[in-house]
Amino acid sequence: MVPFLTLTLLGCPQEEPKDTSDTAADADTDTDTDTDTDSDTDTDTDTDTDTDTDADTDTADTADTADTADTGDTGDTGEEPVDPVFDAWGFGALPDLTDATDLAVSGTTLYVVGLDGSGEAAVMAVDLGSGAVATLYSGDPLVLPTGLGLSTDGSTLYISDAAAASSDSSINGSIFSLAVGGGALTTLDDTIDRPGDVLADPSGSTLWVSGFTAAGEPAIFSLGTGGGAPTAELTGSGLADPTQLAVLSDGSALFVLDSLGSGGGKAALWEFDTGSWASTELDSAFDVSFPGGLAVDETDDRLFYTTVGAAGLSAYHLDGSGTELYDTLDALDLPAGVTSAGSQTFVADESSLVGSDIYLLTF
Repeated sequence: MVPFLTLTLLGCPQEEPKDTSDTAADADTDTDTDTDTDSDTDTDTDTDTDTDTDADTDTADTADTADTADTGDTGDTGEEPVDPVFDAWGFGALPDLTDATDLAVSGTTLYVVGLDGSGEAAVMAVDLGSGAVATLYSGDPLVLPTGLGLSTDGSTLYISDAAAASSDSSINGSIFSLAVGGGALTTLDDTIDRPGDVLADPSGSTLWVSGFTAAGEPAIFSLGTGGGAPTAELTGSGLADPTQLAVLSDGSALFVLDSLGSGGGKAALWEFDTGSWASTELDSAFDVSFPGGLAVDETDDRLFYTTVGAAGLSAYHLDGSGTELYDTLDALDLPAGVTSAGSQTFVADESSLVGSDIYLLTF
């Protein structure tokens, strides 16, 4: 049961939208702002990891409130206001975000990977108190960062890039580490093909990576936090295009969002026991916007995952009591990365009038 859900758009202070319902000048700002980052990173497989985020985002009739009635079996929560505290592109002279693909949060800092306003792949840090944004790294060797993880001690970021150059010309992609204060990237691995996501295991010594073997098999890998040779812990087993990952706080279960796992271009959500690798399919036959988003809340209660063409954000209750579908105030068009801390859940959306938005949901 969700007693309260609000959605806040993160960014610089905005002027309160004017009520134009009784005027002839209803400002339909129909602007086609396609941010086509179509990057085909296939290496002789049938899995197309294009990130074509074409989106005609007609912002006609901006309203102060939106309907959150579609919340599964939790009942009608009525209308909640959208408080435009700040948006993802309104950072003055600092680089904006064309695409925000994944997120991680630690304390009062939100970390973001994606493409900045000039199309450069970038890693950024947002101060959640002031809204100040710092670019931690941008440009080569990053090309298409799709996953972001944080070390258990909060000192190191891990980045998966599905298109970065590899020492093996038959492989696309690399795994990098970066200090949370910025600096130089360290390459941890460039042998996993098209890595979708990277995640630190709660043990602190292992990273989980989704991607493909050199032979083109979809797989889940383990990798030391300092690099070294990865181990394919799981290959096949119903996987088709594993993208986003999440893990329980005790490390006993790994969750995988597979963008093509149901066949017919539909996604699937899997749970794997990290001891036996026994699998359970939690959801199937839904749509995601590559690379999608997946996160477990800090209490191991809700498993958040993004969808398109439906609610935008869903939460699978890990006690087996069911799934909640959050309408999220009709704000999410192409939701991507998700991260959760305490009662707050952050969601990146790749489609907006100017660039990506980052939303804060408070339960």
